[in-house]
Amino acid sequence: MGRIATVSSQGQPHVVPLAFEFDGICFYFGGWKLKNSLKFKNILQNNKVAFVVDDLISDNPWTPIGLEVKGIAEILRGDDYVKICLLKRSSWGLEGWKIVLVNMGSLSEDRGSYFQFLFYLH
Repeated sequence: MGRIATVSSQGQPHVVPLAFEFDGICFYFGGWKLKNSLKFKNILQNNKVAFVVDDLISDNPWTPIGLEVKGIAEILRGDDYVKICLLKRSSWGLEGWKIVLVNMGSLSEDRGSYFQFLFYLH
């Protein structure tokens, strides 16, 4: 799971969790009745987004890890799928960790494979 942040035309931030796919370059997400959602409506008005994937490895000692992406959202496939193209990336707590992308299979003939993030100590 990750969280996407969008902003309304009045400047009101909106953050929601969502499942996602990653093809090694861009992030993708869809959803049931996506075009009726506030995040979708906000993207139509302002396509700048932030997306975070994080985890809490331990609470003693406190060990959060995460990856933040700032990017541009593009609506695909007749309003039921969104692509986030990376502009800037930052991370925290990943010193000594290796980020691995595991190929999870084929999305479709035109998009290739999708990946899942795995974080592990090396």
